[in-house]
Amino acid sequence: DNPGLAELKGIDSIQIGRLAVFIGMGIVGTGGLLLGLGNSIDPMIGFRFFLPIFAAAVVGGLGSVPGAVLGAMVVGIGEETSLVLLPPAYKSAVGFLFIVIVLSFRPRGILGERAY
Repeated sequence: DNPGLAELKGIDSIQIGRLAVFIGMGIVGTGGLLLGLGNSIDPMIGFRFFLPIFAAAVVGGLGSVPGAVLGAMVVGIGEETSLVLLPPAYKSAVGFLFIVIVLSFRPRGILGERAY
C-alpha cells in the first residue's frame, strides 16, 4: 500500500510485489487447470462464468465485498434450485431475473452503499 514506508522499515517492496504476482499467477493457473479437468477447454470458456459473476456483484451491491459474497450466494443458490422447475437452458436467465428483481427494489444492491 505504501512502498516508501515499507522501504523505510527494511522491506523490499519490489521483491514483495513480484512474489504477490507470482503467487497470483500460480493460483489462476491452478484454477484454470482444475476447470479444464471438468470441462472441455475452448476459447469461450470464461464467458460462461461472466454472467453469474456480474449478477452476483450487481445483486450484492457494487463496491461492497460482503454484498458480493451475499450476492454470490443468492445467485448461485437461485440458479441451482431453478433447475428443479426450469430446463437447464434457462439457468443463466435466472441471474438476469435476480438483477431485475433486486434493482427494482434496491437500486444499489442488497448491501450497496448509499451514494451522496
